[in-house]
Amino acid sequence: MTWQSDLRDAIGAALSLSEFKVVVGSTGQKWAAYDGMSFPNAQSAVVEDAERQGWVRELVAQLLAAVPGNSTLQRFRADHASLSPPALKETDVGALRTGIEAAYPTYEQLDSLLDREFKVRLDVITNRGVEPQANDYALRAIKWFDDRGQARKFIDALLATSKEPVLQSKAKAVAEGLALREAATGFRQPDAHDACLVHRRVFIDRDPLRLALPALVPVPERPIIAVHGPARSGRSYSLELVRYFAAQQQGVEVVHVDLVNEAHAKFDPRAFALSLAIDMGYADRVQFIPTLEQSGSAARWVTHLCGFIVGELRRTMRTWIIALDGFDHPDLPEPTRDMVRELARRAAAPDSRLRVVLLNYTPGLLPKDLRRRVSMEEIVNVTDVMLDAFLTRLLGQVGIAHSPELIQNVIADVNQKAPNWDIESVANVVQDWVDGIVP
Repeated sequence: MTWQSDLRDAIGAALSLSEFKVVVGSTGQKWAAYDGMSFPNAQSAVVEDAERQGWVRELVAQLLAAVPGNSTLQRFRADHASLSPPALKETDVGALRTGIEAAYPTYEQLDSLLDREFKVRLDVITNRGVEPQANDYALRAIKWFDDRGQARKFIDALLATSKEPVLQSKAKAVAEGLALREAATGFRQPDAHDACLVHRRVFIDRDPLRLALPALVPVPERPIIAVHGPARSGRSYSLELVRYFAAQQQGVEVVHVDLVNEAHAKFDPRAFALSLAIDMGYADRVQFIPTLEQSGSAARWVTHLCGFIVGELRRTMRTWIIALDGFDHPDLPEPTRDMVRELARRAAAPDSRLRVVLLNYTPGLLPKDLRRRVSMEEIVNVTDVMLDAFLTRLLGQVGIAHSPELIQNVIADVNQKAPNWDIESVANVVQDWVDGIVP
C-alpha cells in the first residue's frame, strides 16, 4: 500500500462527496476541475494533483480539521508522518495542561482566549450545575487542536498571549519537541507564503519579504519590515503579500495608510492618527484623539497620539500590522515622521502586539538604535534567471506541465515589452500570459 492509496481510502471513509468539495476548497483549489467525476475518481484526481502541485500537506491538514478524531485519518497520520504534523505525546499534553492552568486558572479565561484568537467556543460540560474545572477544559482544548493537527498553532497563540513563566517554559519545550519530531520525519508545515499567485495576481520574487512576514508572529526578533527600492519596483505591490500573510494567521489584522492621494505637507500627526483609527474600525473613538493644545508640545503630542493608537490596538487583544505607504515624501511634516519613529519604538517594546511595515523606506525614517529590530527588503529588478525559476514554480503550483519552450516565450515577450525589467512591467507581461493559460 502506498500513501496515495491510503489517503484515498481515508478520504472515502471519512467524508461524503459534498464534504470533500468543501475540504478541497479550503486548500485554495477550485472544484471545477473535478466537477462531474464520481466520488472515487475525484478522490484519485485530487490526490494526484496535490502530489504533482505540492499541496498534499495542506490537503491532509484540511482533512484533519474537517473530521477531527476520525480513526482512518488518524491512522493515516500515524503511518505517514512526513505528510502530517506529529501528534502530541502524553507528556506534551501534561506539560501544556500544567502551563495553561498556571496562566488561565478559570475555564472562562481560557474560553475567552479561544474565542478571541481562534473564534472557537468549546461546549462547556457541567456536572449538576457545578462550574467545570479549568484543567478539564484545558485538556479538552489541547485535544481539540491536536486532533485537527493544529497543536503548533495553539502553542504559538499561548506563547504570544501570556507571559506567565510556567506556561512559557512548558509551551516552548513542547514546541521544540514538535519541531524536532517534524525534522526527524521530514514533515514541514504547509507554506502559505510561497504562492506565485495572490488572488490570481502574479506575485514575482519578494523572497526577503516572504521570509520576514512569518517571523512577525508570535514573538518576533524583528517586528519592523522596511521595503526599499527604485521607482516602479513595486514597493506598494508588497502590500498584497502582507494582507495575504495576515489572512493565513489567527488574530492578525492589517491597517494601511497610503499617502498617494494626500497633500503631504498637510498630513500632520492628527491626520495620521485619524487615518489609523478609522481604518481600524474605531471611527466612534476619534473624539478622544489627543490634541496639540492638550499635550502642550509637538514632542508630547506625538507620544500621546501613539499611546492612544497603541491603547486602541491593545483593547482588541489581536496583533496588528500597520502598513505605511508614501511616508518617504520630502514634504511630509517632521512631527509626522517622528510619529512613525515612535510607532516603531512601540512595536519593538517587549510584549508589543504592534508590527510596522514601511512600504517606502528611506534612511532616516527609522531610529538608528532600532536597526537590529528591522528586516530590510531591498527590491531589485527581475532577471531572466529569476523569472525562469518563478515560472517553473508557478507552473507546478497550478498543475501545468513544465515547458521550457513556454518559459522562453514569456522571457522573450518580457524582453520586448518590458526592456528595463522592472518588477511592475515584468509582472504585467507575465499576468497576460497567466490569464491565458491558467484555468
